[in-house]
Amino acid sequence: MAAIELNIISDASLEDKLHSAESELIEDYLEEMLAPNERDLFNKNFLVMAERQKRLDFLRLLKKHAQGVSTIEEIDNLETEKNPFDLIS
Repeated sequence: MAAIELNIISDASLEDKLHSAESELIEDYLEEMLAPNERDLFNKNFLVMAERQKRLDFLRLLKKHAQGVSTIEEIDNLETEKNPFDLIS
């Protein structure tokens, strides 16, 4: 794992690709496109980091808002240390 992290640190394009892949994985999770065993792995492994959980929460709210079912209060209550849109780029 350390070799992957070093490559990501030294190559910004790899970081962008990883971030895009993570966003696609979150979208697949939200769209319920993952198999049951994949959802289990996603919950046990991917969501162990707080930042990833926050991205999931933000994208879930963004999706609800786009469908007209979320409220501004829900979005305001989302706790993020960064600009929320930075979490999905």
